[in-house]
Amino acid sequence: MSKTNPAVGDIFKLKNKIYHIACTREINDFFQTLHKDACFCVIKDEDKISVGWHKGSIIAANGNYLGKASASLINLFEIDNKNNPI
Repeated sequence: MSKTNPAVGDIFKLKNKIYHIACTREINDFFQTLHKDACFCVIKDEDKISVGWHKGSIIAANGNYLGKASASLINLFEIDNKNNPI
């Protein structure tokens, strides 16, 4: 985790969008170019949420590091079974 090396859970602001780093890995693009700093991001715009792969180095160089997320994306799918047993 740092401003120069995005890690899972980091939050950046870039071009009026909020980027939540959900996953990092090495991937090959359509042209079989290896990207060692690929980040799968959940992106919050003014009125929508989208997802996509982005280069971590571009996010770090051009975005403002806001900190670490207070919750993980996994928590979004947890439910309280006390009132609704499955």
